[in-house]
Amino acid sequence: DVPEEALLARLQADDTPRPLLEEGDPVARLTELARLRRPLYEATAAHRVDGSGAPDEVVDALLTLLAGTPKSAR
Repeated sequence: DVPEEALLARLQADDTPRPLLEEGDPVARLTELARLRRPLYEATAAHRVDGSGAPDEVVDALLTLLAGTPKSAR
């Protein structure tokens, strides 16, 4: 999970075109997309990780989480 403001900062640092964010308020659009997508993510996620930290911190958290997860549950 990543707050919309943090996600927007990451996206703005990357010059990859983001058609869904080109019109209107990007934070509002990210908030709306999160609202629409969250039920699917929650229904299908085996794990949740706080993604608001630095990328290397998020990777470390994922690796730690997965290290304690049986392969059959991955």
